[in-house]
Formats: sequence, structure tokens, C-alpha cells
Amino acid sequence: MKYAVEIFFRIAPFVVTFFVYSWAIYQPLSNIMNLSIIVGGELLVFPLVWLGRKMLDRQPTGSRASWITIFVHYALVILLGVPLIRAVVTSRPGVKATLYTLLNGRPVVGLEY
Repeated sequence: MKYAVEIFFRIAPFVVTFFVYSWAIYQPLSNIMNLSIIVGGELLVFPLVWLGRKMLDRQPTGSRASWITIFVHYALVILLGVPLIRAVVTSRPGVKATLYTLLNGRPVVGLEY
């Protein structure tokens, strides 16, 4: 049972990350929101790592380190990936259609190239 719970908590954040990335690709945002996400995501990396370190220092066991690492790494993937996606989508207008084509394997009518 313990193994099944660990597998769930490894797969569920991956699915959440996929949906957050999909949102970041297709969501039309203003320039201020794009800038906030691009800069804010990068600035939140240090507090996240510091918080994970503090949580680990309170009870430094192997199993706790494993669980904290799972959540900190997935949060880092989101905090570093979403600003990167927003920066690329913002800088080049045809990237959104290209990313959609790469993810789904077929071009879409109506998206600009």
C-alpha cells in the first residue's frame, strides 16, 4: 500500500504539471501578466528551495527527504517551466500553433503560424 501511495504522489503532480503547461501555452494574457509570470516565477524559486530545506532540517530522515524532494522538484518544474513557456509564447506569435502541432501531431486550423 505504501508503494501505491508513493506512485500516486509521483504521477499526480506530473499530471498537474502537464495541465499547468497547457494553460500557460494557450491562455491569452496581457503584457503585464506575462511579465509578472516571467519575473515572479523565477523569483519564487529561492523561497521554495529555502522552505524545502527548512522542512527537511526539522526532521532529517530518509523517507521525509524523499517526500519533500518529490514536491519541491515538481514545484520547481512548474516555477521554471511556466515562465519559460510564457516568454517563448510572448516573444514569437507563431509559437503557440507550433507547440500545439508538436503536442498533438497535427496542425490546427485557426491558429496563427
